[in-house]
Amino acid sequence: MEIGPGPGRLLIPAAHRVLPDGKVVGMDIQHGMIKRLKARAARTGVSNLVAIVGDAAEVDFAQAYFDVVYLCTTLGEIPDRAAVLAQCHTALKADGVLS
Repeated sequence: MEIGPGPGRLLIPAAHRVLPDGKVVGMDIQHGMIKRLKARAARTGVSNLVAIVGDAAEVDFAQAYFDVVYLCTTLGEIPDRAAVLAQCHTALKADGVLS
């Protein structure tokens, strides 16, 4: 999962690398970015991507669901970093990676 994927510069390549039955999830607070992400996924043949409009500080992620959660370019822009990082920790599997 990527929080703040924008148009998918990192998430689209990740979608190509996951296992055949795997999924990638992108969540962005900006509806326009999710629209661009979906369009780019369609153009590049990505069908294993779930794009969500939402605020990562306010969403209850499924517990121990993700292998990886990353916020490469977004963490500095998030007002309530502690809340988002707590949500990420909850969403990660026991051996998951937060990046």
